[in-house]
Amino acid sequence: MLFVALRSCTLGVFFACNAAQSAVTQPDLITLATDGAWSWFNDPRAVFHNGTLYFGHCRSDGKSALSAYAPTRGSTLLWTSTWTERDDHDNPGLLPMSDGRLLAVYAHHGTTSSFNYRISLTTNPVSPADWSAESSFNNGAPATYSNPYQLSAERGTIYDFLRALNFNPTVTTSTNEGKNWSMPRTLIRTGTNSTIRPYVKYCSDYISRIDFLYTDGHPNRLTNSLYHMYYGDGALHHTDGSFLKSFADLPLLHDASERGSIVYRYSDAPSIDPNDHIPAGRAFCWEIVRPTANHPVCVFSVRRSRVTGTHWYDDRIYYYYASWTGSRWQKRFIAHAGRPLYDGENDYAGGICLDPENPNVVYISSNAAKPFSLTNTIQIPLSDSGHYEIFRGVTTNAGLGFNWTTVTTNSAMDNLRPYVPRNHAKSPALIWFCGTYSSYSRFNSSVVGIFANPSSESH
Repeated sequence: MLFVALRSCTLGVFFACNAAQSAVTQPDLITLATDGAWSWFNDPRAVFHNGTLYFGHCRSDGKSALSAYAPTRGSTLLWTSTWTERDDHDNPGLLPMSDGRLLAVYAHHGTTSSFNYRISLTTNPVSPADWSAESSFNNGAPATYSNPYQLSAERGTIYDFLRALNFNPTVTTSTNEGKNWSMPRTLIRTGTNSTIRPYVKYCSDYISRIDFLYTDGHPNRLTNSLYHMYYGDGALHHTDGSFLKSFADLPLLHDASERGSIVYRYSDAPSIDPNDHIPAGRAFCWEIVRPTANHPVCVFSVRRSRVTGTHWYDDRIYYYYASWTGSRWQKRFIAHAGRPLYDGENDYAGGICLDPENPNVVYISSNAAKPFSLTNTIQIPLSDSGHYEIFRGVTTNAGLGFNWTTVTTNSAMDNLRPYVPRNHAKSPALIWFCGTYSSYSRFNSSVVGIFANPSSESH
């Protein structure tokens, strides 16, 4: 296989060639921003809109930023936050609104009781002048994360999901394209203080439904299971559509057993089948998409402590893929993630994501020596370099098996948190950040991307 070194990593995926060409070619690895990283709990963090890619990123100088990329123009920095906080939790969530403009919502990492937002002044906001000044809304509790969605069937009501009240998942709404916001309401209530905080991933059809993939709390503190529910017709529902709770009667009382459908159940019992569970493995949600009306697909990680030794770097993380069959959640252990990114956040993996327009495609970041050797969940050596590489998997049987190709290889630094931009219209695209990542507040990385069609060469 021919490899071409580009900046700090080498691309290992071949791309489709024109019939007139005598040999396959590789894509260019495009640097979209020289300074950027992100958490995976702000979505959508990148969207195509009128042919331009808009992507949010957190910079090492403490600014939250929005940039735009188009092949004919390259990358443009559109704006940065008026405040500074060096923290990857502060990444904007983006919403293409029904009137054609864009909304960006972003917040500190729980250090203020406000979230911030900007609205584009045009439907093609490709320059800084095309954006409003920064506005803020005080929701009365420390705010973190931003996940805005708009439902056309509800006269364009915008729902922004964040972490706020009692550090629990919280929702606020706007009925006038983001100009004003309602006072927040708790979505899921659990615990009595900030130590218990469910983590949620969201997706929507932008018409009448919003899906939720969520945990009991932080896996550093709780023996996490993973749950799914969705909002529609004014109520929360289990995956099979059965009624769970009226939205008017929020919050969902998790501690009183008001819970969504189980996707992954924690167990410390021995198991010979890792597809069922990893003994004492704690779940963390990564992504959910819903390509068809009632068949969501999700990916998540499970972390087990001190698998190969007695130190934090002996923890191991396992990637899972799950799909709704119509009657049950079918889940499969699909790859080794390797070790945690750093001590203190032992559940932080390199990252896993889905292509929302083709959930048969999954991308992972791993530093395991043999990510797809699934017969052993105990002896899991790391790669010689220790760096995280990105791989692309394709399933033809709803996640029961995957063919894998390399996206990066022989990298001089880590490749982390891959993400497929929304609205790519079947023209495959992938972005991630590469560099050094010591913690959520200490990173030195660039946002990069590839935009082309991968081949089927597999491991």
